[in-house]
Amino acid sequence: MNDYKAIPFFLVFILLFAGCTSESPGEGASAGQNTTEPAGDSTLQENQSQELFPEGNESQQIPESNETEEAGPGEPPPEEAEPAQTPNQELVDSVLSSYDENDSSSFSNVNQLLGTTPADMLPLLESNDSYHQWTGLYILSNIAYNATPEEQEEIKQGISPFLEGNLSSFRLMAAVTLVTMGDKEGIPMLIDLLGSDEQMFLWEPPMPVCAYANEFLVRYTEKDFEYSCAPGQFDAEARQQWEAWWNENSQQVTWDPVSEKMVVE
Repeated sequence: MNDYKAIPFFLVFILLFAGCTSESPGEGASAGQNTTEPAGDSTLQENQSQELFPEGNESQQIPESNETEEAGPGEPPPEEAEPAQTPNQELVDSVLSSYDENDSSSFSNVNQLLGTTPADMLPLLESNDSYHQWTGLYILSNIAYNATPEEQEEIKQGISPFLEGNLSSFRLMAAVTLVTMGDKEGIPMLIDLLGSDEQMFLWEPPMPVCAYANEFLVRYTEKDFEYSCAPGQFDAEARQQWEAWWNENSQQVTWDPVSEKMVVE
């Protein structure tokens, strides 16, 4: 009888003991033992990651290619820009193509270009061809005096490299061009060329630069110190007289547009 009553009591005790030692799901999570983040937080992190690097805008950008676009198979090649045409381009091209190194008389065709404009000649000065450069300088030395002020400024810029070049005949034509435009800075350059016995480039009959320099000095200053020269021979005394005249009068020398001469005021 006593044993029968003891069994239920013992079972109740066991059940109570088991209930005290078991954990509820909520209390376990709050204790920090479960490190798994809620599903909602995980989704938020994924969304934030996508905002940092949206599609097509990765953090490391691919450098742009510098390669030029090439024509595909069967497509025509891209067109190249054509050089600007000058007012008398056909005539200029015709004269230049007529030059013949074996026929010195062919270079006299340059006189056909005396009716052209500075715009026709200035591009020739930028050429690497000495015949083209000579053509441009020769014609400009003959037409620059009649150019507009704007054109004369362009001419001065165009001939500037030749004023200090190694070829004396080119320096002479550039200096003469300055003088014909009323720029007296060409005078001391011509005086300096009195010491050059280099032969004029493509000149007929052949003549040394020093002789032409003196000829132009006399023409544009109306001064004459009876200078003469020959290959290897210079009139040192007359050259010194030219230098002395310039040193004494350079400040007073000015261009007279009526007589087209350099005069001393």
